[in-house]
Amino acid sequence: MQVTEHIHAIKIPFQVGGYAGIAVDRFVYAYLIYGVEQICLIDCGVAGSERVLFDYVRSTGRTPDEIAMIVQTHAHPDHIGASQAIKQATGCIVAAHPGDNPWIEDVDL
Repeated sequence: MQVTEHIHAIKIPFQVGGYAGIAVDRFVYAYLIYGVEQICLIDCGVAGSERVLFDYVRSTGRTPDEIAMIVQTHAHPDHIGASQAIKQATGCIVAAHPGDNPWIEDVDL
Protein backbone atom coordinates (compact mmCIF):
# COMPACT_ATOMS: atom_id res chain seq x y z
CA MET A 1 0.00 0.00 0.00
CA GLN A 2 1.44 3.35 -0.98
CA VAL A 3 1.39 5.70 2.02
CA THR A 4 3.07 8.67 0.36
CA GLU A 5 4.97 9.18 -2.88
CA HIS A 6 8.06 7.59 -1.34
CA ILE A 7 6.77 5.38 1.50
CA HIS A 8 5.06 2.04 1.03
CA ALA A 9 3.68 -0.24 3.76
CA ILE A 10 3.51 -3.95 3.02
CA LYS A 11 1.29 -6.14 5.20
CA ILE A 12 2.87 -9.59 5.49
CA PRO A 13 0.57 -12.36 6.77
CA PHE A 14 1.91 -15.38 8.65
CA GLN A 15 0.78 -17.99 11.16
CA VAL A 16 2.04 -19.01 14.58
CA GLY A 17 1.26 -22.15 16.53
CA GLY A 18 -1.39 -21.57 19.12
CA TYR A 19 -3.01 -23.50 21.93
CA ALA A 20 -3.64 -27.18 21.13
CA GLY A 21 -1.77 -26.90 17.84
CA ILE A 22 -4.26 -24.48 16.32
CA ALA A 23 -2.60 -22.02 13.94
CA VAL A 24 -3.21 -18.36 14.68
CA ASP A 25 -3.24 -15.85 11.83
CA ARG A 26 -0.97 -12.86 12.40
CA PHE A 27 0.60 -10.14 10.29
CA VAL A 28 3.49 -7.71 10.41
CA TYR A 29 4.26 -4.63 8.36
CA ALA A 30 7.45 -3.87 6.49
CA TYR A 31 8.08 -0.43 5.02
CA LEU A 32 9.84 0.57 1.83
CA ILE A 33 11.29 4.04 1.43
CA TYR A 34 11.80 4.76 -2.24
CA GLY A 35 14.68 7.01 -3.23
CA VAL A 36 15.54 8.00 -6.77
CA GLU A 37 17.88 5.05 -7.35
CA GLN A 38 17.78 3.08 -4.11
CA ILE A 39 15.26 1.61 -1.71
CA CYS A 40 15.53 1.35 2.08
CA LEU A 41 13.58 -1.45 3.73
CA ILE A 42 12.44 -1.05 7.34
CA ASP A 43 12.05 -4.54 8.85
CA CYS A 44 11.51 -7.49 6.55
CA GLY A 45 8.97 -9.89 8.02
CA VAL A 46 9.19 -13.59 8.77
CA ALA A 47 11.36 -16.09 6.89
CA GLY A 48 10.08 -16.36 3.34
CA SER A 49 8.74 -12.80 3.25
CA GLU A 50 11.29 -11.84 0.63
CA ARG A 51 8.92 -13.23 -2.03
CA VAL A 52 6.10 -10.91 -0.93
CA LEU A 53 8.44 -7.92 -0.70
CA PHE A 54 10.16 -8.56 -4.04
CA ASP A 55 6.81 -9.07 -5.80
CA TYR A 56 5.56 -5.79 -4.35
CA VAL A 57 8.68 -3.90 -5.43
CA ARG A 58 8.32 -5.28 -8.96
CA SER A 59 4.61 -4.32 -9.03
CA THR A 60 5.63 -0.69 -8.51
CA GLY A 61 8.02 -0.71 -11.47
CA ARG A 62 11.18 -1.02 -9.38
CA THR A 63 13.54 -3.99 -8.92
CA PRO A 64 14.58 -5.82 -5.74
CA ASP A 65 18.25 -5.15 -6.46
CA GLU A 66 17.53 -1.48 -5.71
CA ILE A 67 17.17 -2.40 -2.02
CA ALA A 68 20.40 -0.92 -0.68
CA MET A 69 19.73 -1.13 3.06
CA ILE A 70 17.58 -2.95 5.59
CA VAL A 71 17.01 -1.17 8.88
CA GLN A 72 16.05 -3.70 11.56
CA THR A 73 14.10 -2.02 14.35
CA HIS A 74 14.42 -4.99 16.71
CA ALA A 75 15.26 -8.69 16.59
CA HIS A 76 11.87 -10.38 16.83
CA PRO A 77 11.55 -13.21 14.28
CA ASP A 78 8.57 -11.58 12.57
CA HIS A 79 10.74 -8.54 11.80
CA ILE A 80 14.09 -10.16 10.90
CA GLY A 81 13.19 -13.54 9.41
CA ALA A 82 13.84 -12.63 5.77
CA SER A 83 16.89 -10.45 6.45
CA GLN A 84 19.55 -12.94 5.38
CA ALA A 85 17.67 -13.98 2.22
CA ILE A 86 17.20 -10.36 1.17
CA LYS A 87 20.83 -9.54 1.91
CA GLN A 88 22.00 -12.51 -0.16
CA ALA A 89 19.69 -11.66 -3.06
CA THR A 90 20.41 -7.93 -3.21
CA GLY A 91 23.83 -7.39 -1.61
CA CYS A 92 22.30 -4.73 0.64
CA ILE A 93 23.67 -3.72 4.00
CA VAL A 94 21.80 -4.42 7.23
CA ALA A 95 21.65 -1.77 9.95
CA ALA A 96 20.69 -2.88 13.45
CA HIS A 97 21.58 -2.48 17.09
CA PRO A 98 24.81 -4.46 17.72
CA GLY A 99 23.06 -6.48 20.42
CA ASP A 100 20.59 -7.78 17.84
CA ASN A 101 23.24 -9.00 15.38
CA PRO A 102 23.44 -12.60 16.69
CA TRP A 103 19.68 -13.08 16.11
CA ILE A 104 19.74 -11.40 12.71
CA GLU A 105 22.64 -13.56 11.61
CA ASP A 106 21.02 -16.74 12.99
CA VAL A 107 17.23 -16.35 13.27
CA ASP A 108 16.98 -19.84 14.84
CA LEU A 109 18.44 -18.43 18.06
